[in-house]
Amino acid sequence: MNKMIILNSPPNGVNKRKVAVAIGVVVLFLLAVKLLGTIYYSESAQPIKESSTYEQSAAPDKEKVKEDIMQEAAFYSGYRMEREKVRGKQIDVLNEVINSQENNQQAQLAAANRLVQITEDMETELKAEQLLKSKGYRDCVVIMQGESATAVIQSNPLVTEEKLELKSMLGRLTNCKAEAVSIIVNRGE
Repeated sequence: MNKMIILNSPPNGVNKRKVAVAIGVVVLFLLAVKLLGTIYYSESAQPIKESSTYEQSAAPDKEKVKEDIMQEAAFYSGYRMEREKVRGKQIDVLNEVINSQENNQQAQLAAANRLVQITEDMETELKAEQLLKSKGYRDCVVIMQGESATAVIQSNPLVTEEKLELKSMLGRLTNCKAEAVSIIVNRGE
């Protein structure tokens, strides 16, 4: 009789409500990313106004600058979208494991814990990206990888002190050691 109760109860340490909230947060986050991507692409597709003859003579330079800016923005937004697509697939697999009656409680618990970790990583990456933008960096992508983090920032080359300050700041935010934080500068000319 006791075995029946244990088998029918949620896995040890897993609160179904917490899992449902985590799944809801992930779904909302993915919807927000999709909405922001849609808004970005619709704004970047605005037609260019007709200009005077003088402005038309300088148009190739303006077009080159505009194209470079759009390519830089596309790099960061494209990377974020790809990251979220991969995470979405991971989340789908984890949800299948959690919801499958064929899996044992240990597998369900491990899947639920990984789902919570993915959600926390997503939140941390978003916070870190917003923090970097608030510091004046034009664009960035932060990637959590277990006990380390990588930040790709659009910036001119950084001096050593700036890099150390960023590593320390991101280390505190991501709960990683400063040595485990990598800063990659992608010059947006």
